[in-house]
Amino acid sequence: MRRGVSVYGWGAAWLAIAITFIDGYGASKGWTAVSRQSHSGGHDAFGVAWCFFTLESVLIAPFCEEIVTRGFLYRAFRGRYSFLVTTVIIVCFSAYFHWSSVSRSLFTFGCLASLWILLCIVRERTGSLWGCLLCHAVYNLGGTYHWIPTIIVMILLLPFVLHPIYGKRRVDIMGAPDRDA
Repeated sequence: MRRGVSVYGWGAAWLAIAITFIDGYGASKGWTAVSRQSHSGGHDAFGVAWCFFTLESVLIAPFCEEIVTRGFLYRAFRGRYSFLVTTVIIVCFSAYFHWSSVSRSLFTFGCLASLWILLCIVRERTGSLWGCLLCHAVYNLGGTYHWIPTIIVMILLLPFVLHPIYGKRRVDIMGAPDRDA
């Protein structure tokens, strides 16, 4: 968690937005599971329920899922198996916990599996969870049909990706760059 979001992770988040767009198109055609339709309980109107739903789906759920899935499980399986085998295990694990959505629509499964594979690629290529968290969060934000805030967030994040706020690389007392910086 010490590494920030890389340009690679930021670019992958745009791919996650594209997957969300494809999923939304499928929803408009009736190809996806019902979970993409309007949420009940007043989540469509701006209020306490809407704010909690958005906070939970955009921040809390991605954080918890990514810590467990790509933080612990991916790393554990990747230490023993190849990238392909590990990714298949992670996709199966994720499908189990999203069964209510993926079991009702092959199209939904395809979109979610594409996202999960993308998240594994980001984890493999960057070695950081921040790119995975960003991808997952923007996928969920776009999935709630908040397209304008999704695009604004991505544009506003670019300067922080290009010029990280955590400073220059630390150097240990022997002059070698610190690997954890």
